Amino acid sequence: MENISRINFKAQPLNKINIQMYEKKSKNFIPYTVTFVKLDASNKMDMEAVEKSAKTWKNSKYIQRIATASHWMDTVPIEVYALTRQKNNFNKLNHNKILGFAEMRPDNNDKRFKTLYHLQVREEARTINNPKNKTYKKVGSSILASLKNIYQNISLFSDGGTALEQFYTKNNFIKDSAYPTRFLWSSDYLMKLKIYFENIRKRLGR
Repeated sequence: MENISRINFKAQPLNKINIQMYEKKSKNFIPYTVTFVKLDASNKMDMEAVEKSAKTWKNSKYIQRIATASHWMDTVPIEVYALTRQKNNFNKLNHNKILGFAEMRPDNNDKRFKTLYHLQVREEARTINNPKNKTYKKVGSSILASLKNIYQNISLFSDGGTALEQFYTKNNFIKDSAYPTRFLWSSDYLMKLKIYFENIRKRLGR
């Protein structure tokens, strides 16, 4: 089960969270603590970490796009985050320890929302298309949980088919009936109700 607790850093680390890691000795997945960090475009090591990930991650559809976007962070409203096994020295990110990235941008449809533009986890942390070779579990869900600590309203577009849509639904995103591939999440109760009833209204054609 995910367990988020804020830690008091003024630098890039934002929170610690528990995922699951495969332990060869017990042949089971055990709790493992990782850290959610925000990349800084002015930090050379951050930029190198995402670039090296883009070059070495196998079968990772969005990592190159995230790496490219990370270089725009100092000029346009883009935020890039990473989930890492690194325990300290976060000003010197080690790309070998990064398990996943998230890229956030403004939502062009609704200014109250921020869009999860790309979410990418490394191959050994994926369930979809990689069920037998997993070393880590809950990486994608932990990234979403960490983003929910930062943003009140999150939107995203999914083009990964039924399995990926089920992943977002499991993480409490609501499918937007106005856009077949758009999903919404909000921490605000009234916003949740608005999304829910708007979907009902659109399905009824009113």
